[in-house]
Amino acid sequence: MISNNIRTFRKKRNLTQKEFGEICGISQVQIARYESGNTKPSKKILARIAQGLAVPMDKLQDKENHNDPDLETLNHQYNELVEVLKDKEYIMALSKIFRSFYITCHAKVELENDI
Repeated sequence: MISNNIRTFRKKRNLTQKEFGEICGISQVQIARYESGNTKPSKKILARIAQGLAVPMDKLQDKENHNDPDLETLNHQYNELVEVLKDKEYIMALSKIFRSFYITCHAKVELENDI
């Protein structure tokens, strides 16, 4: 529920209701109403709350798992990946960087094991 999510994110930031209300420009009493579920914030207020908590609005809304990106986010990430994959030279350069990084790390591990 939105009320639980607001409370959870506020507490993660170690803020009292009063401190959080001051950040958002909302009274402590109103924050308490939102967190108790007695009042549901409007979209405009929810946006202010999300901004005050530095979280996306969808994380405050009624979603079971906050780690699951929505379909729009996944689609955007997929499209970005497709664009990157189209650039073969970029991928080859990344491959060289990763290969060098692996060799460097592997060499350090071997040196540490020899000591």
